[in-house]
Order: sequence, then structure tokens, then C-alpha cells
Amino acid sequence: MKVWAIIFSCLFLVSLAGLIVSVAITGASVMEAIRSGDFYIGWGNQAWDGYDISKIFDEAYTNVEIGVLAARTEIVASPDGVTRVNYSGNNNYRNVEFIAEISGNTLVVREKGSFLSGGWNWNWWNWGVSIGQTTLEIQLPEAVYNKIDIELTSGSVKGELPEVDNLHVNITSGSVVLDYRHVNTANHLRSHSTSGNITINGFSPETYDVYLTSGNQRISGLSGSGNIRLTSGTANIGFDEWNGELNIKITSGSANITVPRGSGVNDMNFSRTSGSFKWSLDNDTGSMSRSASGVSFGGENRQRVNVDLTSGSASISN
Repeated sequence: MKVWAIIFSCLFLVSLAGLIVSVAITGASVMEAIRSGDFYIGWGNQAWDGYDISKIFDEAYTNVEIGVLAARTEIVASPDGVTRVNYSGNNNYRNVEFIAEISGNTLVVREKGSFLSGGWNWNWWNWGVSIGQTTLEIQLPEAVYNKIDIELTSGSVKGELPEVDNLHVNITSGSVVLDYRHVNTANHLRSHSTSGNITINGFSPETYDVYLTSGNQRISGLSGSGNIRLTSGTANIGFDEWNGELNIKITSGSANITVPRGSGVNDMNFSRTSGSFKWSLDNDTGSMSRSASGVSFGGENRQRVNVDLTSGSASISN
């Protein structure tokens, strides 16, 4: 019995080493592979069939909801004004349902379920490790959308967005990189990360809410009034227009704000348990490590800023 236990342990460690080597070569993430279910450690060749799901929609809609469990997702402009959704991979999953449909005035594209379907495939003549990945492409016609809602459990989402009035991004892990190249001011941005990374370039709303439980967010092109709240992590926020009140609340982590030349702060309230606030606006530089109120500094275009630090740091510069 001990001999069999030793043999089993050795074979398992060899398979695990193969997984790590495969990940190192391909650049894949071990946790991403585990979450996606696209791996096995065993003795034998796992037999899975590939799949390719394509759907075309001619109906009109104003909202888009995208839910991703682990796919590598890309949002692109439709070349001919037709909505297309292409979903493909090299494995079949027992517990995952893929949905692409128009429900009311909303295009819904979503992976539902769990990738961890379990199961072993034993073959004493061979062993191996398999890592795969689902991919999702969404082609959106050029139009003005009311809302685009993106939820990411793992995997990634990237692409160039069509014009939209409300953009909501919520990630548990993974990464989101979105480019926005439209000049009209949007209504609202909501960006939340439990972990992982969010990058949004060029989105300019009237109001915004940026929340980090952990991870990193980098947002450029911002405008309007809003809130930045960090439990932990790092937020790098760039404003193209400095024209609204900013509220910053940090439990831990850091928020780094950049604003255009000529910008300033008016009547700032600063409260802290620990941490510090720094500024460098035009030729005016300074820092604060004590609570204070009614502080003004910087250029002539001054907006109100409120900063509440439990710990961590915040800064504003141009």
C-alpha cells in the first residue's frame, strides 16, 4: 500500500511540474487555468471536442450586458452594421451555459455556470497537462447606446467601445482594457474592481463612481463630479476636464489624480487617521499630514475636493 502511495505521489508531482512548465512557456495564469477548467492533471489524453458558436442579430437594441466567466473577450466595431457574437474553444464544459440573445431592448451575452466540472481520466500508459481557453468576440454596430454593462469573473475584456451614455464595469479578477474615442460627454461611469486590473481610456462622463476593493484602476479622459473609494489597491485617475467636485475616501492604498494645467482646489476638507495628501499644481506644491478644512491652492480653475484617509495616500498634480 505504501508503494502505491509513493508511486501516486511521484506521478502527481511530475504532472504538476508539467503544468507549471506549460504555463511558463505559454504565459498562461495557473489560477486562470484552474478557474476556466481548461486543465487536467492525470495519466492519459483527455478527449474533448472543440466548439464554435456564432450568432447574428438584426434587431435594434439600446443596452448591452456582457458577462464573462473566463473567456478572452474582445469588443470590436461591426464592419457592416450587423451584430455578431462568436464564441469558441477547445473543450466542452458540463456546467457552463453560453447565452447570446436580445431580450427586450438589451443584447445579452453571457457565460453562466461553473468551469469546475471535475472528473479524472486515467490511463496508466501516459500522463499530461492540458490548458485551453475560450474566446469571445462581440461585434457592435456604430450607434449611441444607453448602457453597456460588463461583468468579469476572470479572463479578460478588451476593445474599443461605441458611443454610450452609461458605462458600468465590475470585475472580480482578470483584466479589462477599454478605449473610448467619442467627444460627446456621457452621463455616468461606474467602475468597480474586487481584484484584477481596469483600464479605461478617454471616457468623459458628467458623474462617476470608482471603487476598488483591491487591484488597480487606471482611468483617463475623465470629467464631471464623482467619488473615488479604495479599500486597498491603486487608482490612477486622469482628468481632461476639471469641472466638478471630487470626493476621495481611502481605507488603504493610494489615489493619484492628474488634472489639466491651470487647475486648482477650493475649500478642501481633509480628514485622516493616518496617511498624507500631496499636491503639485502649476507652481504650487505642498503636503498635508494633519486634518484641516477650508484649504485652497493651485490654479484659477478651482474645484472642491474632499479627502478622507484611514490610511494610505492621495495626491493631485498636473
